[in-house]
Amino acid sequence: MLQLVPASIRNPTFVGGNQIGSATPLVKAVADHDLEAFVQISNLYQSLAQPLELEEGILHDIISHDQPDILDEYIRRTGAGVNVEGARKQAGMKEGEGELPVITNDENKLYLGLNVNGKKRMDLARKNDPNATNNDEVKVLPLVWLAASSGAKDIVSYLASDRPFTAYKFYATTHSDPKAIWFRRLLGKKDAKKTENDLESRLPVWLGWCINSLGESPLAAAIIGNKVEIVKLVAKLEPALVAQALQTKYVLRPPFSLISISLFFSFLLGSSSSV
Repeated sequence: MLQLVPASIRNPTFVGGNQIGSATPLVKAVADHDLEAFVQISNLYQSLAQPLELEEGILHDIISHDQPDILDEYIRRTGAGVNVEGARKQAGMKEGEGELPVITNDENKLYLGLNVNGKKRMDLARKNDPNATNNDEVKVLPLVWLAASSGAKDIVSYLASDRPFTAYKFYATTHSDPKAIWFRRLLGKKDAKKTENDLESRLPVWLGWCINSLGESPLAAAIIGNKVEIVKLVAKLEPALVAQALQTKYVLRPPFSLISISLFFSFLLGSSSSV
C-alpha cells in the first residue's frame, strides 16, 4: 500500500485555490509541478516485483494543475486520453476489424455528456446512442473538453500541437498491450490520398477538437466552465471549429431545450452584438 505524504492539493473551492492535505507521492509530484519527480516515481512503480499501475484519477490532477509536460509523459506511459472503442467505431472499422478485448476501465464507460447544472445528460446520451445500456457509470470527457472546462490553458495549447501524436506514437511502439497494438495498426494505415497515417489524421478529433451531435465542443466546455481566457484561446487555435460551433445549437436540460452557443460566446466576451 502506498504511503501518503503531505501535499498542497489544488481545490478551486478553497480560498487561495490550494489546501494542505495528504496525497500519494505521484500526486504530490503533480501538485509540485515536478516532472522529474513524476518520471522517477513512475519508474519506481514499474521496477517493483509487482509493478504498480499509475493511480486512477491522476489525469484529473494533471489537468487541474495545468501541467502539459507531465501529461505528455503520462500519455507516453499509459496511452490514456482516447476512448478506444468509440475511436474504433468512428474509424469506420467493420465488426471484428481492429477489435480490442474488453478492458475494464474508464475508457469503456458510458458517456453521459458535459455537466449541465452539475448533472450528466443521461437522457440525451441514450437518445443519441441506441446501443446505450442502463449502465450509470460516467466516462471521462475528451481531454480537450476537460482542459477547457478546467481552465488549463497550457494543456489546451499542448493538445492543439503535434506533441500528443508523438506521445501516442511512442506509447504504441514501446508497449504490447491491446491498446498499443491497435494504435500501431493505425500508424501503419495510410489513405493513398493522404500524407499522414490514420492515427495522425484522426487523433485531434479523438482528443476533442470536434463538435458532437449534442452540440458539445471545446468552445461549449469553456463557456460552461466560465473560462473566458480559454474561449479566446480556442478561438485563436481553432478558428474554423469555433465558427462552426457558433452556428450550433447546444442541447440543455429541459425546460431549456436548445440554446445558441453564439449568445453565450458574445456574453462572455462582453460583446454587445447579437448573433
